[in-house]
Amino acid sequence: MRTSTETLIKAMRIVSEGNDGVVSVAIAEAAQRLEEQQECIKRMESFINRFLDPEDLGYTVNNYVRDDAREALGRERVESKL
Repeated sequence: MRTSTETLIKAMRIVSEGNDGVVSVAIAEAAQRLEEQQECIKRMESFINRFLDPEDLGYTVNNYVRDDAREALGRERVESKL
């Protein structure tokens, strides 16, 4: 089982508070970057999901684009095979 990203960020922040110096700063910065990347990924997933929603952008793109969106989200192609 993988640890959730939120848990990793919290753990890194706790560890960074308990250490002094360079290690503390590096861990705190890594936690900040991980948090920023997580937010970026959530925004991109939300945008990609719009192509799969028929009430949003789903019918404005063709079946290849929808399948590309599925692949980007780690799903299988459904409407086209390459």
